[in-house]
Amino acid sequence: MSAARIRFEVSVNGAVKCVAGIEEFGVLSAIVGWVKRSPQTLTPGMRAKAGFNENDFLEEKISLDVSGLDSAADEHVHWLQEGLAPGDVVTIKVLGVK
Repeated sequence: MSAARIRFEVSVNGAVKCVAGIEEFGVLSAIVGWVKRSPQTLTPGMRAKAGFNENDFLEEKISLDVSGLDSAADEHVHWLQEGLAPGDVVTIKVLGVK
């Protein structure tokens, strides 16, 4: 088994949350996202779906997602998915071969 070529060490507010890496071929990403949806985007079909939570759908969210694709295994991988708040500091350190 070969070592990960490139790894991401991801920290939030100074605390290391994960070290992510793909061994052979693939995709590695760390994404900070923000979403706030308009109530006008809700449709009757959305409201009718089992388990749909309108309050959750409309809630403003900031999130951090560290994931990727291991092309050799044809598998999506996830290391971290967590909410953020204004003032949080996200640091991504790019590391070389382990």
